[in-house]
Amino acid sequence: MARKRTVVTGGAGFIGAHLVSQLVAAGHDVTVVDPQAEAGMFPDVVRIEKASILDQKLLQRSFSGAQWIFHLAGIAHLWSSDRKTYDRVNRQGTARVLAAAGDCGCEKLIVTSTEAILRDWRDHGDHTLTELEPSPPIEAMPGPYCRSKWQANHLIHKTARRSPGVISLYPTIPVGPGDRWKTAPAQMLETFLFNTPPVYLQTVLNLVPATDVASAHLLAAEKAEPGDRFILGGQDIKLSTLLEWLEMKTGQRMPKRHIPYVLAQAIGFFSEGIARITGKSPLATLEGVRLARHAWRVDSSHAQKVLGWHPGKARNAVLEAIDEMMPP
Repeated sequence: MARKRTVVTGGAGFIGAHLVSQLVAAGHDVTVVDPQAEAGMFPDVVRIEKASILDQKLLQRSFSGAQWIFHLAGIAHLWSSDRKTYDRVNRQGTARVLAAAGDCGCEKLIVTSTEAILRDWRDHGDHTLTELEPSPPIEAMPGPYCRSKWQANHLIHKTARRSPGVISLYPTIPVGPGDRWKTAPAQMLETFLFNTPPVYLQTVLNLVPATDVASAHLLAAEKAEPGDRFILGGQDIKLSTLLEWLEMKTGQRMPKRHIPYVLAQAIGFFSEGIARITGKSPLATLEGVRLARHAWRVDSSHAQKVLGWHPGKARNAVLEAIDEMMPP
């Protein structure tokens, strides 16, 4: 593969940092656009733009001459004291990225979304989710994070009809080491490790190693056809099984009793009310509880067939994440 000039928005984030490392290892020229980026995070060959994707002029300058643009920047947490930040960053920021990418005439724009926006959280999910799933209405989104990602995805589809270089990726729940800013999966693990609740809501989580999500981005740039879409799923793991992994790894006793959804919903509502007063992140969010209500099977065979993408074991990634979290 010839050397490409690449730009990664959100390159200091969980998936973004893994992607930057892989792009550098593959010999590509990399620029990171991220207000959280610091020189020590990356090899010296990486150029850093410490700026927001809301800065249109900066995007136009950074994207100039780029052949591949990877858009991973966004608010990935399920809680913010200022709910408008989801719209500003996830929707408006994506609109600015799409405009700047269109102006620069890049070969491919790979955009990271989430599989959560492909389903109605109220649906029992008795079938397997694929990229061909009809898009649910925005009213089917469980909270402000998913609504903003749904709106960004809507913009992407409109742009893809005019700019055929856009490729969309829909990962499930990335796990593994290197989650500096503590996305929702890392926050969940830390809660069970350091503030262990007495009970839990039984659910099934589709976990995928973050390094493999990053590698799918590189494969998409190399192999995907313009306009294509890929679900990036890993393994279905019961939350009770995940807690067994934590207990075996650390020796800490994990909760054995699970609670009904209605009670979990009430806890989420109460926790968010307290968080609005204290300004601290809630123990549980309504959006997170709603996402956990019904387990969905996902089909990643399209990514496996077209990209040659095969994710590793979720258990290994979880244990590596725990190693990083635990004190020496």
